[in-house]
Amino acid sequence: MDSYETGVPGGIFDYLPPLANLAFDIHREFVVRISHVMTESLGEKEAEAALRQEWEHIGYAVPLNIVRDMDLRERGFLVAGFCNNWADVLLGERQVTEVTALGTRARVNSCPFSKAAYAFCWSHLGISVAKLCEFLAPGHEAVSRCYLSKGDDHCEILIKSETAKADELWRAPVLASILPPPLNTEERMLWSHSYFAGSWISQVKALVEVLGSDRALDLLRPAIRQIGTEMAPRVRKELRIIVSDPRSVAQGLSSLNSAFLMEGGIIEDAVNGIQRATTTCPMSGEPLEVCIMFQSFYDGLVGALNPRMHLEFAERMGEGGGACHWTLITKQEAEPKQEARGTITDPYAALSLRYVHGEISDEEYEKKMAMLKKHHPGPSSR
Repeated sequence: MDSYETGVPGGIFDYLPPLANLAFDIHREFVVRISHVMTESLGEKEAEAALRQEWEHIGYAVPLNIVRDMDLRERGFLVAGFCNNWADVLLGERQVTEVTALGTRARVNSCPFSKAAYAFCWSHLGISVAKLCEFLAPGHEAVSRCYLSKGDDHCEILIKSETAKADELWRAPVLASILPPPLNTEERMLWSHSYFAGSWISQVKALVEVLGSDRALDLLRPAIRQIGTEMAPRVRKELRIIVSDPRSVAQGLSSLNSAFLMEGGIIEDAVNGIQRATTTCPMSGEPLEVCIMFQSFYDGLVGALNPRMHLEFAERMGEGGGACHWTLITKQEAEPKQEARGTITDPYAALSLRYVHGEISDEEYEKKMAMLKKHHPGPSSR
């Protein structure tokens, strides 16, 4: 764990710079927290049912895109195994997909989503791989008997002939290993961004479909805001933000936007604050609730960096606008420093604020955060 403990180990991909890994870690935490909100609010079976349709779509879309990109003309369990291996690589996993005469098998010993609720993992593995088989390998079926999210020491993915038994496939002699997909760094990062974002966006859509927008947002906002609060020390440190300087904070937030592949920049002559315009966003075609999730994250992040600052969001592409705009507003100094600190009711924000202002050491922050999570868990804290 990094010394600025966030609850999430940093750096999924060892080939990427810290800023890119920071974005992936935030995506990952969105997936995990939202999965638990779904299970806690709907129940496990209802959460599985809600996710089914979304992951059926993903189960078709991902292999279809891979087949098109690779110009694959063949079908069968080898192609299905290759596509499954591609997805594993996108998640930063390091395992080998093996080919046998009865099908392919993969043992996943680690996964960035291993702390997600079981309903999410079941949908991710069970439904999506089943649809992959249906699309690419008729006459074969997907079987997953072990899940890290259930406490097993690995996840298991078998793509077997319908007549073969799972144990037979697991014991069958290895004929070959499927190599990783031929992706350069930029291609792999773009694919992974799409996969990670799609994994939490699918859950937001499913929850909105079942509960309606208002109720879903009421449940999700606190959990997502808490992610921003917990990530603030790491964001400050990695982006070298001077929390007392509005321009430094705004530039740091803008860099974080760019790490999520949002194109745009700071508007120097903005009135009433420092503004960023985002002109291109990979999630611009998603429902408004997705934009609101990011807003909640930034609310928690900015509040923990400096409680005298906040973001105001104006035009959004999710509402049909041509761009997205946020403005960093600095509140007027109206009360003594200690009184301002006393208005913070979120203990996570209060602790993060003390850390980013240098009032406590890395060791003390890590110890206090661990105690806080043990005795004062936040919304869906895991």
